[in-house]
Amino acid sequence: MKRNWLLILGGVIIVVLVVILLAAPSKPKVVISDFGSCAAAGHVIMESYPPQCAADGKTYTQDIGDELNKADQVKLTNLPANTTVKSPLEIEGQAKGPWFSEASLPVKLVDDKGNPLAEAIAQAQADSMTSDFVPFKVSLTFNLPVGVTKGNLVFEKDNPSGDAANAESFRLPVKF
Repeated sequence: MKRNWLLILGGVIIVVLVVILLAAPSKPKVVISDFGSCAAAGHVIMESYPPQCAADGKTYTQDIGDELNKADQVKLTNLPANTTVKSPLEIEGQAKGPWFSEASLPVKLVDDKGNPLAEAIAQAQADSMTSDFVPFKVSLTFNLPVGVTKGNLVFEKDNPSGDAANAESFRLPVKF
């Protein structure tokens, strides 16, 4: 008799556990499609540059724009990639002399779809008639459309000739 009660009690406990597990709300599956969603899901960020995040056997690399592949042409001194920015945005950096024309360097801020948010001309802070780096400063004032959370700063090599062979740009992703 005691054995029957133990079997009944064990069966009741199993049924209760099954009911609890089935009734518990399941967490929605997080879809990981890029570095941001991987990091937001709490996966480990590797100590590398650019930062990387691994999930489900895949590695996602953070977009840092042209920061590495054009470091020999344009360098920003006060604005790393993926920094959260606000208006007015003060930018300081250096660009090789050939990026300037008459000491000016076009800069624009665009949203993640390429829509323009602001444009300005960075002014050389030294003689730009050199092949060396020349410091520059620029300030961008902008209004954000509702829902815009990411964008890019785009520095364009001043190209008064309009010749496509002379065109070059430097892109840096930012957050708002």
